[in-house]
Amino acid sequence: MKTLNSPQAVVARIADRLVKTLGNHRYTMWFDRSVRLSFEQQEQSLHVTAPNRFIADWVDTHFRAALLEAAAEAVGENVDLTFQVDHRPFSQRPARPDKSKRPDKPNGRPTRPYDTGDLKLRHKLDDFVVGPSNRLAYAAACRLTEEEKDDAPPSPLFIHGDFGLGKTHLLQGICQAVLDRRPEARVRYTSAEQFTNEYVSAVKRNKRDEFRRKYRRVEWLVVDDLQVLSGKPGTQQEFLHCFDAIDMNGARVALACDKHPRLMHDLSEALVSRCLSGVVAEVEPPDTATRLRIVEAMAKRRGVALREAVVCTIANNCTHSVREIEGAVNKLSALARLKTTGRADDGGLRAEPIGQSVAEQLFNSPDALSPHRVVSVDELAESVAAMFGIDPGRLLGESRHRQTVLARSLVVYLARELTPMSYPEVARAFNRGSHSFAINAVRRVNDLLTDNATLDLPDRADPIMVRDVIDQVTRHVRGA
Repeated sequence: MKTLNSPQAVVARIADRLVKTLGNHRYTMWFDRSVRLSFEQQEQSLHVTAPNRFIADWVDTHFRAALLEAAAEAVGENVDLTFQVDHRPFSQRPARPDKSKRPDKPNGRPTRPYDTGDLKLRHKLDDFVVGPSNRLAYAAACRLTEEEKDDAPPSPLFIHGDFGLGKTHLLQGICQAVLDRRPEARVRYTSAEQFTNEYVSAVKRNKRDEFRRKYRRVEWLVVDDLQVLSGKPGTQQEFLHCFDAIDMNGARVALACDKHPRLMHDLSEALVSRCLSGVVAEVEPPDTATRLRIVEAMAKRRGVALREAVVCTIANNCTHSVREIEGAVNKLSALARLKTTGRADDGGLRAEPIGQSVAEQLFNSPDALSPHRVVSVDELAESVAAMFGIDPGRLLGESRHRQTVLARSLVVYLARELTPMSYPEVARAFNRGSHSFAINAVRRVNDLLTDNATLDLPDRADPIMVRDVIDQVTRHVRGA
């Protein structure tokens, strides 16, 4: 039986005080799930035991004053406060809710454990090439997946950086690692655009409750391209409520964005604060040594043998993003097959390593993408606008004039061809909320190319083929 001043009774009073001071949610997150409190009567000392140094330091930094105040009130005098780390699983945990009572089985039917909609998992953490530019983000992703839920770093994990640097790879790697360890885990991997579209559709069809059940009964919520929520206050509010709801149930959240949360000026303060409440890690362009290993890893996965000089050539030319390297390896492989077999679609592997002559063809041919310099959407818009005799600002605006729409479509097409930008990234460059805008623009240009279409442009007496317009703009922006 516990006495009024037994260590167990003192800890219970401290816990009660912390709940009142911090609120039930914060107490549950940090003291019910993450640390263990014990009281030493003889030394009048409160010990805080954490499963790793990260959590110990976090609790020390954020809750030391609250702990000391609660302990002094419980004991009647000031006490010493110590922090220690015990990597072994805690032998005693507060009672957890019966999982069989959690609302994840409506009508007796288990919910689908893994759902990505149109998004597919293609990457694993084991395939990720680690270097100084991404080591922190990779380590945080691994810790989030390798440790048990109660021992994991604070949620969310927020990964930010420019496009093509591996953010999506890390997010998909997290999902795959969780599912490899526990296939029944309720993982939802989505993009902010997909979340937005589903929410808007639910509002229109008066099915918000169905939407909320879908997103709030997960154990893992992994969301890519969070910047898409910028300027959408209603969707941001719904996402924040979803975030809070699943966090209360102990779910883990991983997010990726092209900017640091503090630089997301069109995001609500409440959502920015939630993004900053966990681990924020940046990915940067890889250094030379990392690029060399990325080239080798990508070539190996594709069954492509490269000579050492070719590996160096790719790494030295593709300096801005991993996606740029991936494009170069893919094109190099296609060129090598074409040179050997006369067909670009030959699936057979070359026994002989690809040599420097093929690499030079990739980077020096006017018909091949040269990654010597990154081409921007603004440059493409200026070049295309000059040929059409219109203001570049109109291409990035909302004008629906026929010539403007056509010119804008060419800029989108060229952005997909000459930069490592994805469809959503191109759409954002034009301030469009949906990447279907970019997909439709590329399809429009491809149809013109298939039909060998021509254009009437100012200062030209004769029509010019769309194909020739693309070639001229390409040479111009490359400085050819």
